[in-house]
This record gives sequence, C-alpha cells and structure tokens, in this order.
Amino acid sequence: MKQKAVRLLLGTLLICGLGGCAASHVEEHVNFIFELKVGAIAKSLTNVHYSFGSQIVDRVRPVAAPGLSFEDFSAQMQIPESLDVSWETPDGRKHAVTVPVSGHLGQSIRGKTLLFVLQEDSVEGYITVYTPAGRKVEKQFY
Repeated sequence: MKQKAVRLLLGTLLICGLGGCAASHVEEHVNFIFELKVGAIAKSLTNVHYSFGSQIVDRVRPVAAPGLSFEDFSAQMQIPESLDVSWETPDGRKHAVTVPVSGHLGQSIRGKTLLFVLQEDSVEGYITVYTPAGRKVEKQFY
C-alpha cells in the first residue's frame, strides 16, 4: 500500500513537473521590437523614465516630442511582465504607469512590434506589424 502511494505521488510530481516546464517555455525568448513614442495629439513630455524587462532598465529621455519614437529596440528577449514609465506634462503634472504586458497580449508577438504610445495622462499598448502599405495595428492590448 505504501509503495503504491509513493508511486502515485512520484508519478503526479513527474507529470506536473514536465507540464510546468513545457508551459514555461512558450515564447520564453522571441524576436520582437519594443517601441515607445509620444502620441501625435499630446504635447512634448519631459523627464520620461522607463524600464522594460532586463534589457531596458532605468532609461531617461529629458524631452520627448509628439508623434516621434524615442525608443526603438529590437532583440531576442523574454517578454517582460510590464512596462514601468513615468513622465511630466508641460503643466508640471507628474504621471506614472505600470502597463501589464506578458499576461495581456493573448497572441504571439514573434517578429512583431510592441508599440507603447504615451499620451498626456495615459499609455496605450499595441501589437503592430509592418506591411508594404505601412504599419498595421493588429490589437490594442492596453
């Protein structure tokens, strides 16, 4: 009886362990582009601080102009859990947002762009692809 219980326990642990390993490798490291820009309708933002995973840490942009990308990073990396970003608007108000990423995508981003657009008081997150006709938004995830 004891031997049967031990086998059952070991079998359960082995199955759970293998299942956990298989699930944890889904898109663990993928090639994608991280892009950060100020929205076209926003005014210039100042003191933009941001971190995105382990490869983009504590970056600072003193001034970011509307409609222009100020970070465009392409690499094979793990999809971060979040984007942490803070900024100031021309009227002196300070904003800080943590945008959830890895749990909110709902689809593969291999070879695609994660585009984050800073507005004066919010952040928008998009999955985009480039086509011969230009950029195409596949999904807004935040």
